Amino acid sequence: MTMPAFCGSFQTPKQLVDEFNQRLQTGVEVSDQLWFGEKTLPLPPGKWVVVAGDAETTNTTIQGGGTLYDSGAYASVSLIQWNPEHTTVSERLSFAGQITPAKGSGWYDKSALCKPLKYSSVFKQDIRNNWEDKQDCSATYIDTLRADEADASRFAKKEAAGYQQLGVPLPLIFIVHGTFMSKYMNAMSIHYGLNMDAASDKPKELAYWSDMDWNNKSLDDGQQAFVGKVTSLGDVLRTQLKTAIGF
Repeated sequence: MTMPAFCGSFQTPKQLVDEFNQRLQTGVEVSDQLWFGEKTLPLPPGKWVVVAGDAETTNTTIQGGGTLYDSGAYASVSLIQWNPEHTTVSERLSFAGQITPAKGSGWYDKSALCKPLKYSSVFKQDIRNNWEDKQDCSATYIDTLRADEADASRFAKKEAAGYQQLGVPLPLIFIVHGTFMSKYMNAMSIHYGLNMDAASDKPKELAYWSDMDWNNKSLDDGQQAFVGKVTSLGDVLRTQLKTAIGF
């Protein structure tokens, strides 16, 4: 029987947050698996470079009841693979979720990935569990990383700074397979993406792809195959993550 990689810890949430922020700093290389507090998460083959990592202690107020649930500590980390010359990013991988077991019995609001996504930038969606206390949903879509978004989240700003520190120019455009899983207050999301400019056959007349070239209603055979490749690779990670967190 496979046991979930989520064991007890003698560390407090604050101690785990401090260790996370110390371990997963910009430029650190990891492979095979990722230490994520009290979880051990699988990584695709190869060496991955940390762009940014950020953790904080958290608690969650459930609407209506006025009860405060201790969700321990929450973290996000972004990683990339690039060519030996460190000039081209080929893949991007990010995780976000609890690094300690949640102590409350509440649940998360429905993830956006568990709601119908009828946008031209979304190619596929797969909803397997759509209950409030247990969610397992994914989608394949376009994601553009930019450096100058004024309303960016705290982690997005830290990630943009990490790319700058690594000497990676933004924007970058990826086809991404994103998954959200939650079981009561234990939640994880994983986003795996391939850089369209580095890994797809774009027309010779294009210097770079744009998201306008990837409308889901007008993909050619090559683009559809690329979307299928990202979805397949993302589904492998989705299955591995499900086992790792004991979903």
